[in-house]
Amino acid sequence: MKVGIISVYPPPKSKHSKQTGVASYSKNLVDSLQKLCPVVVFADNLKDSTNEKDLDSENSPSLTVRRCWSRGIKYPFRIFKAVVNDDVDVVHIQHETYLFGGLFSAFAFPVLLAMLKLARKPVIVTLHGVIPLSRIDRVFLKENQINGNPILMKYGLSLLVKTIVSISNAIIVHEGALKEVLVKEYKCSFTKVHVIHHGIEEPKALVSAEEAKRKLGTSSRKVILFFGYITGYKHLELLIESARFINVSNWVMMIAGGSHPRLSEDPDYIKYLTDLKTEASQISKNILFEGFVSEPDIPTYFSSADVVVFPYNILISSSGPLSLAVSYRRPFLVSASFRDTVNYNEIVFGNNPKELADKLNLFFKDPQYNFRVTKFADEFRLNRSWKKISQQTFTLYEESKKIASESD
Repeated sequence: MKVGIISVYPPPKSKHSKQTGVASYSKNLVDSLQKLCPVVVFADNLKDSTNEKDLDSENSPSLTVRRCWSRGIKYPFRIFKAVVNDDVDVVHIQHETYLFGGLFSAFAFPVLLAMLKLARKPVIVTLHGVIPLSRIDRVFLKENQINGNPILMKYGLSLLVKTIVSISNAIIVHEGALKEVLVKEYKCSFTKVHVIHHGIEEPKALVSAEEAKRKLGTSSRKVILFFGYITGYKHLELLIESARFINVSNWVMMIAGGSHPRLSEDPDYIKYLTDLKTEASQISKNILFEGFVSEPDIPTYFSSADVVVFPYNILISSSGPLSLAVSYRRPFLVSASFRDTVNYNEIVFGNNPKELADKLNLFFKDPQYNFRVTKFADEFRLNRSWKKISQQTFTLYEESKKIASESD
């Protein structure tokens, strides 16, 4: 069985992309999946001047990367042409609302699905983001720098997601809570939605904590890390405000996150970032904004962290930064939005900066609590290895292909 993966994909010789975490997800999935079957990646065109030799290095006996589409309204037709010219047995598409372009491109996605189904290709779609309809209101739109009417957004998003689910042979989400949203709020078929967790990669470059802290100038300091693009739903305000209540000595809070590519030129978003930095500077000089972290520096930042914090006020996707934190064997604390994901109350804090600070103070002061949190992170990593995730995904491909052939 030959599998086609449609996705944004990182440049040759790298695993992460500045544009979206979907690229690194696809890269990790493909690396494991090609050990089970031949894979063709129908990837986005690169904007830089990558030479032909580097592009050739993407391929191997069991992997072919075809750079065949660009963001914009024409992408369904370019992808479809490439897929039918390369006779794959199953098509697996990675989806985020604005992954293929702007609003019009988002609503062109079902066109791609329909064409693939007409070509008798079993289609699996991974929904990397599922926004609960019940959470969409003016506050949500403002926090996430989304222009528009919440009622129209609910209707449009509901229509888009229901159409995607109805046309697809199977849907993958990364958390049980996201499946529950699709079934209860979007009224999607329970049997069509499958939960396959986000995998945890094994880092190639491990850096000792001492060396990492030396490089970042944080030697002998207790490092609290936030990692990832800064957006409203990640509720960075909560983490910054918690600094008022941290009562251990010699700590530093590192905000290792750049502006979101989709919002980087939005005036409201620029003001939001400026206000965050102003608030942080007024609370403590120990809060440092590091900006976007390039791929070679990722191991250094995670290895330097004593604990990684995820203060999100809503869970709309599986957190790539959480997977990275676990891969680098870093203990972590999460907001109540992750409760169903981690299922371990000792590391969960509520929507209260003092409650988060109490967890941080306990982590640094109580060796037994520190041990339990660290042990849980290691167990979490073992349960989500990419080898296990790729096998579960391949099994779904086989089931989908079998059901599709029986219905012909």
